[in-house]
Amino acid sequence: MSRAAEFLLDHRLACLAGVLLLTVVFASAAARLPTDFDIERILPVHDPERAAFEAFKRDFDTYDRDALLVVVEKDIFRPETLRDLQRITERMERVEGIEEVVSLTNVEDVTGTEDSFRVGPLVKEVPRTPAQLARLRAQALGNPLLRGRLISDDGQVTAVICRIARRYNYGDSSEEETRNLPAGRTAGAEDGPADGSTESPEAGGSPEGGGAAGGTDAGGTETVAGGGGAAGAGGTAGAAGGLPGRRILDAARERERIARTLEALAVEFDRPGRAFFLGGVPVVRRDYVNLTQRDTATFMPLVLGLLLGVLLLVFRSLSGVLLPLLVMILSVIWTFGFLALCGGTLNLVSAIIPVLVVIAGISDAIHLILNYYEVYGEVSDRRRALVRTIEENGVACFLTSATTAVGFFTLATTDMPLLVDFGIFTGTGILFAWFISLVVIPICLSFLAPPAAERREEMDTGALASFLQWVPRFVDRRKGSVALVALAVLAAFGLGIGRIEIEAKLLDDLPLDHPVLATNRLIEDRLGGIFSLEYIVEGRTEDVVKEPEFLRQVAALQRYLDSFPETGKVLSVVDYIKDLRHSFYGERDAERRIPDTREETAQLLFLYDISKKKPLEGFVDHAYRRARISAKIHDVGTHGTMRVLRAVDDWIRRFAPDEIRVRVTGLVSLAQKVNEFVVWNMTTSFLLDFLIIGATFLVLTRSFRLALVGLIPNVVPLAVTLGVMGWLGIALKPTSAIIFGITFGIAVDDTVHALARYRLEFAKDGDLLKAVERTFRGEGRATIFFSIILSLGFSILLFSQFRANQYFGFLCGVTIVAGLLGELFLLPWSLLVLRPRLAFTPPPPKAQAAPPPKPKPKPKPGEGAGEGAGANGGRTRARRNPGRGK
Repeated sequence: MSRAAEFLLDHRLACLAGVLLLTVVFASAAARLPTDFDIERILPVHDPERAAFEAFKRDFDTYDRDALLVVVEKDIFRPETLRDLQRITERMERVEGIEEVVSLTNVEDVTGTEDSFRVGPLVKEVPRTPAQLARLRAQALGNPLLRGRLISDDGQVTAVICRIARRYNYGDSSEEETRNLPAGRTAGAEDGPADGSTESPEAGGSPEGGGAAGGTDAGGTETVAGGGGAAGAGGTAGAAGGLPGRRILDAARERERIARTLEALAVEFDRPGRAFFLGGVPVVRRDYVNLTQRDTATFMPLVLGLLLGVLLLVFRSLSGVLLPLLVMILSVIWTFGFLALCGGTLNLVSAIIPVLVVIAGISDAIHLILNYYEVYGEVSDRRRALVRTIEENGVACFLTSATTAVGFFTLATTDMPLLVDFGIFTGTGILFAWFISLVVIPICLSFLAPPAAERREEMDTGALASFLQWVPRFVDRRKGSVALVALAVLAAFGLGIGRIEIEAKLLDDLPLDHPVLATNRLIEDRLGGIFSLEYIVEGRTEDVVKEPEFLRQVAALQRYLDSFPETGKVLSVVDYIKDLRHSFYGERDAERRIPDTREETAQLLFLYDISKKKPLEGFVDHAYRRARISAKIHDVGTHGTMRVLRAVDDWIRRFAPDEIRVRVTGLVSLAQKVNEFVVWNMTTSFLLDFLIIGATFLVLTRSFRLALVGLIPNVVPLAVTLGVMGWLGIALKPTSAIIFGITFGIAVDDTVHALARYRLEFAKDGDLLKAVERTFRGEGRATIFFSIILSLGFSILLFSQFRANQYFGFLCGVTIVAGLLGELFLLPWSLLVLRPRLAFTPPPPKAQAAPPPKPKPKPKPGEGAGEGAGANGGRTRARRNPGRGK
């Protein structure tokens, strides 16, 4: 490292210019970083069930694209309420990005006549008389396709279902999406005005501007005000062929625009005794994005303010405060810029990356500055002190950063995009912080005045220095007591480990008082729910769906799914066939059944095929080989969902004939299976992390026993954290399982520095106890300050909008505090008890007094006197001021 240090100081201006140039590049990319939350990113990429899920979404394209405006009123079947529903429906039908709107006022209904049946809207015009309203109520509540799905059983809750175009919901594009756009528009058009406004009659106006009410423009086109993003109804930027990040950013804006339109309509049509709720998967995605942006805006000021206070306490100098802050700001810019350049997004997991980069990377800055203060006190030369600081800390800081980064990089083994990106970019950010620290801090220190002597003396004395000197002596005298206390702590928290459960809900991360949770509970109780289990029943040949026996198998599985208390509304093609047959035969209840012949089934399906809205598109494929059963399920968590899945799997094995194949898919089933998978995968990742860090200790110390010494104080805190989770009832799930690999990688930083220092101190005189004392006196201050920064830094996550991040911050803080206690007491205990053997070369013996010199003969006149005097005088002048700085 000496050559690198000399090069750095010799070319300090060029190196600073290079750092500045890279910062500009990364900053420009970070400014375009999109925010998004795709729930499906928690699913493994290469899992066969993930591939089946993607195929399911292609074949049944309506999945998870419905935003719901839920209306709650004492009686939905009032003329005023129905008229308002009709207006809301018409207004939303003109909003760009909405493929279809379904409500009580436009839903198609099949009614029987004397010799035929009629397919038409349930409400042609709003009824006026009590008899007409009663007839409409009976017709709506008597239709199984509507009851429990579009309207509640008691007629007090209904929904306006707005199906969002795929491009606006997911940020992708296809030919199908182009066909769904209004006339005259193409998927890649950017024809809107620069300010995001629009005058498109097809779109019905733009929901821009943030107004609460609609109106009619001069041309007679109705507009709906409701705020929105930069890309309005007149043209969406970043369509097919654009960068994925740009399309995601635009999709998030469009979801926001549509959601605000619904919110504005809720405000406009609010009446006494009426309540509106906004729900559905697109709304959940939109709210996750908003909360993530709020977290990002909150975290950085808090973490920088925290660092400002701690650094001021540690260094009590302007340079000691500003230099680490500069390094951390540059590290965050580089990390976010790298994330944007790689096509990543900001989501609920990646939002905490800057916090982790800052609190993990600050260690290198603190160690460099403190070591520089210490070395300068010895050599009193700024350049020599900087070179020696880089030599002594460059490799050690790299190893600490590398071991921390490894804790994140091991997340790449999960095969889950959300965690893979989180691990890779956080680990890279920590390495960025190491590089920037090693370049920027020495260069800046070379321009600044050396540390004051009184400040250096203060760091060597005081209560903290006395405490660090006392700890090794106390542990040496109380080895047995320290071991007993450690075993007692492990036993107490070990009991808590047995109480840990694997449990997670899809909406578990949202705050308990968030409106989405209340809306989701309402929809689950009255309209079935927003999440679903999807079963695909597949036959061996085309048109098998038209066979009555096949339909009976579908109906049997549907009835079994409907028997669980965890499930809500269950629908399949069988319900549509039964409803059509019921109407065809004069609406006699006895005729609401599966047809007896294939020909009759084919005839009924043909009638649906020629209808305008084609309601069967979401329940059968075009070849009539596969049928879909969609079972709404409550967000009951891992145990409840897996109970249903295993019971249905058992039923399929027992009763499904060999001629058909049944498989489950959908976000709910995959997510809950992933929860179980991830926990064990995290265990594997942690073991890999453990082995890598153990190998790092072995390379660093070149002693197996000393490497074991380094692992002991860092394993115990993990057991303490698991015990805390068990006793407090914090479930083990992906967001909590990743804590262990991460905090283990962070916590070993101080151990690496301590062991590296211990080898140097032991080599001085071979005295074990004195080597431990000198190690703690030199490295203990940085260890304590770093642990304080870590624990306080993680506590910032308690201010997150997501409960997962709050638990993450709390548990990381527990791990860091337990790790500090382990570092202070278990590390010296391990050194003093295991007594690792190191190669030791004793110092050379002290020089004994030389015998008195023999008298020299007097030189002859003129023989060498001037040369000797001159030489001696030269040496005297050269060593007159030894060790002075520049």
